Amino acid sequence: MQVFTKVLLKEGYVVGNIFNYLLKGIIPIIIGAVVLYGIIAKVKVYECFVEGAKEGINVCVRIFPYLLAMLIAVNCFRASGAMNYVINLIKPAVNVVGIPPEIVPLIFIKPLSGSGAIGVFTDIVKNYGPDSFLGFLSSINYILYYYCVFWSYRYKEGKTQLMGSFNS
Repeated sequence: MQVFTKVLLKEGYVVGNIFNYLLKGIIPIIIGAVVLYGIIAKVKVYECFVEGAKEGINVCVRIFPYLLAMLIAVNCFRASGAMNYVINLIKPAVNVVGIPPEIVPLIFIKPLSGSGAIGVFTDIVKNYGPDSFLGFLSSINYILYYYCVFWSYRYKEGKTQLMGSFNS
């Protein structure tokens, strides 16, 4: 057993191949586990799946106009040159803090509109690439916002209250 372990550790590609197979198979494994759990719990898995898919399509149909409107508004704002004007106006302040000016639109629009932030985030990733520093930083910013909002919950007098504000 020790020889086999040493060979696996010494030959990194063997461990890498096993790890790659696990990564590629994780989604089917999770789906299979959910289906198996549903069967064990005697739940009609297929009917629940179809019902959830119907609800998902209804949600997509409901939010699509808002998403489209925010994407158009952000693109118009950017195409008019107003976005560059605002970025150039606050560039000295953000440079002092150390924030790249390219992600300032994401920082400003995220608290106002989730769908607009998706559009700005997609635009940043499309222009600079997901593996670039700006793509990485905007990903961290996007995720960090949710952590800050969810950690701002406080338990007070038996009620959960939000100290910050959601999109209201």
